[in-house]
Amino acid sequence: MKIKNSIIEKINTPKARTRLAYDLKCGEATLSVHIRKNKANGRLTKMDALSSISKEVGFPINELLEESNEGQAGTNIQPEFDNVNSEPINQ
Repeated sequence: MKIKNSIIEKINTPKARTRLAYDLKCGEATLSVHIRKNKANGRLTKMDALSSISKEVGFPINELLEESNEGQAGTNIQPEFDNVNSEPINQ
């Protein structure tokens, strides 16, 4: 799960970042990095951050998140091949 892009746009303003940074007890620069990266299951998806974001944008917590395929196990795995007989060696 990660924060919806429409919510990211609402919280990525100087006033919103300042209020959220204060609530989360972190620096505004640190918060800006978290907003820019918006990682799946990252800092912004923790309950204290979700509560602060919800209060800031006026939406319930369940409307802040969206599914993400980023970082799921099994994605982007390519089998390695043995050069001698061209059979996968990692299966």
